[in-house]
Amino acid sequence: MFSSVYQISKNTFRETLREPIFLLVLLAALALIGVFPLMTLFVFREQVKLVIDSAMATMLVFGWLVAVLSSSHAIAREIGNGTALLVLSKPVRRPAFILAKILGILAALGVFCLLTFLATLIAVRVAKDQFRLDNSAMIIYFSAIILSFVIAGLHNYI
Repeated sequence: MFSSVYQISKNTFRETLREPIFLLVLLAALALIGVFPLMTLFVFREQVKLVIDSAMATMLVFGWLVAVLSSSHAIAREIGNGTALLVLSKPVRRPAFILAKILGILAALGVFCLLTFLATLIAVRVAKDQFRLDNSAMIIYFSAIILSFVIAGLHNYI
């Protein structure tokens, strides 16, 4: 039973990460978190608190969006393709199937939360000084996002 739960959850995790909506929501959250230090220049010693609160709110709202869209897409695709019926006709019980789907989506949400948390740390580093931004860290942050898309595009092309 644990082997089948592990395999189904691993497959759900991979499918969730490969969905275009997951990538778009993650990109929007990372870009929004990266822009927050620009909005905190005149907050008078509260810029770190404003960046952290804004990033946490962004992580909450976009995390909900990712969870709802990923779970509905994963279950609807399984039912539409007939894969759910095929899996449930094997010796996999319905609670194990649902548990595996939930674990796979939670693992993808863990990746989302980890990436947005790292973006929050970088945004706090950028907004550390009251009247100056760390432009080099901001350039490196957005360059890393663009470079990851270039590498993924080349990998997909090759």
